[in-house]
Amino acid sequence: MTLINCSECGREVSDKATACPNCGNPIGAQHIKQPTLIEQTSKTWKFTQLLGWILMLFGVFIFFPSFNMRGLRDPMAGLGILVFSLGILTALVGKFEAWWHHS
Repeated sequence: MTLINCSECGREVSDKATACPNCGNPIGAQHIKQPTLIEQTSKTWKFTQLLGWILMLFGVFIFFPSFNMRGLRDPMAGLGILVFSLGILTALVGKFEAWWHHS
């Protein structure tokens, strides 16, 4: 702890003080550390988002080859649409939960 002079009244004040006890002038604004915001999103929700994107890609890879060969009547095309839809839902849930649990 060091003593510094108040810029208003000239009295010696601790550098850890937020204001001069004599005149109330803010002291050492350059010495006050500003709080740092750290984003601590759980890895679980980041993994959930990644899983959603992977499911969407698999859905596309399942849907398009089967759609081109036999049209929408092919059960694989329906499976591709289902997997893609689950991927979208999973990614959205992960994104929402990451936002909700952001600290």
